Amino acid sequence: MFFLLPLFASVALYFQVVDHEFISFDDGDYTYDNPVVTGGLSWHGFIWSVSDARFANYHPITWWSHMIDYEWIGNRPGLMAFQNALWHGVNSLLVSCLMGWIFRSKRLGLLLGLLFAFHPVLVEGVAWVSQRKTVVATCFFLLSVRVFCLRRILFRKKYRRLGYWISYILFVCSLLAKGVYITYPVLLCFLCFVRKGYNLFDEMDRRRAYLWLKKESFYFVFTGVSCVVFGIVMIWAQTKGQAVSGVSDLPIYFRFQTAINGYWIYVCKFVFPLNLTFFYPYNNDFSFGLTALLCLCLVAFAWFAVKCNCITNGRFLIGWMFFIVGLFPVIGLVQIGAQAHADRYMYGPIIGLIIMSGSLVSFLAKVSTTRWFFYSVRLAGYLWIIGLGVVCFYQIGYWKNDLALSASVSGSIEQNPKAIGLRGLALVRLGEYERAKYFCEWALALAPGDLGNVSCLALCEYALGNVSGAIALQEVYVSERPDSIGNLVNLARYYLEAGLCEKSKIILDECRLLSASSNGSFSREIDVVYRIYLDTCCSRY
Repeated sequence: MFFLLPLFASVALYFQVVDHEFISFDDGDYTYDNPVVTGGLSWHGFIWSVSDARFANYHPITWWSHMIDYEWIGNRPGLMAFQNALWHGVNSLLVSCLMGWIFRSKRLGLLLGLLFAFHPVLVEGVAWVSQRKTVVATCFFLLSVRVFCLRRILFRKKYRRLGYWISYILFVCSLLAKGVYITYPVLLCFLCFVRKGYNLFDEMDRRRAYLWLKKESFYFVFTGVSCVVFGIVMIWAQTKGQAVSGVSDLPIYFRFQTAINGYWIYVCKFVFPLNLTFFYPYNNDFSFGLTALLCLCLVAFAWFAVKCNCITNGRFLIGWMFFIVGLFPVIGLVQIGAQAHADRYMYGPIIGLIIMSGSLVSFLAKVSTTRWFFYSVRLAGYLWIIGLGVVCFYQIGYWKNDLALSASVSGSIEQNPKAIGLRGLALVRLGEYERAKYFCEWALALAPGDLGNVSCLALCEYALGNVSGAIALQEVYVSERPDSIGNLVNLARYYLEAGLCEKSKIILDECRLLSASSNGSFSREIDVVYRIYLDTCCSRY
């Protein structure tokens, strides 16, 4: 049972999410405001998930996971977030097993598994319901790696090819949950090189690595072709969802600056995870000198990794290469989304930095000349992980609701339109409409066309008596999202307040049809507004 500690520890740490609410960003699209998902498992839902890209992604397995939630537990955000925590617990266990296999030490593997479980930079990928795709994709990735590496133990020689196919199927499932592991063949090579202790600067080890790759060439070519195909699918999905920024919007030199800055920020947050938040806007104040300095720092770090190559059996360098390659698809050279970087992108690549940490610990344990030095290093490592766990506990609390999450953005809120809009939505739920209107207008001025802020401002206008303004704003939202039942219900309510009974009846009938096809989603809200329609409109006749 001792090896299950990372699983139990991560679940205990994240248990507080059972009281959490939905977050206004993305959660509606993936769960409560998506009629296909709220309808649970169905043949229609299966066809819908695999037939096209949805919300700038192609990840049918993620959609099936959310549909299972509504099939089994209904519209309960806390339990959905807790399921993310269970996936994270399994991932922590798999990372612990992987590290124990790489370093041939169960104790070190357990310690590094706890580091993965407790690290605060991973909270965004776990506590956010709509980031189920991150934890599910990583779980399938780790299972695929596990099966490939242990196929000689798990399968007899007669059935060894079955191990390849199971590993490949798990890898495809990872891509179908989230296409972030399209560099899988390279990452798998790095993990196997670490285990085998290949020193890439030694001619004999390079020869051994070449022979091993030649032996496994069929598997790596097959997975490589699959990565290329799915990479094309992913770019198509992101382009269709208008999530890819063109060169005219973000020049090449700016993307390069963002990528260099992102790598450095991720390394710093691994060591000192401070000032974490849910959205990091672009920094337009990059200077050539700062970019050059950050490049020199990264080159110096790489040089240090090369120098440590011999004394750490190549693990330190390969861990660094795993981190660089793992982050490459989301570092910003092909810009996806409106953020400069995101903590959730570290969920897989952090394994590279964990390998580097393990290699340093292993090296220091070997060169320790005194017991005092050995126990001091061990104590420092324990205290660092415990400190990460404390920070992680408080970081999880920020994801309780919109208001708590917006509070996680400290003094930089004036530069962060997403945080401003989230603060407005939170104030709407508290009934502070004057203040909420101020924040929603501010957010829209910084990011025109953001549908969440449009809906927020419509609610404020309606509550403050400007019904015509609320209708105009809500019609903009509904024209972009005609299947959003919650916002259709709001529009019907605004029409009733303005005396537009026929328009309200048309919207309510549409809501009932959508609700009937989505397992009764928003049925109570629809009934309430329909009763208002009967009282105010039908009584006239």
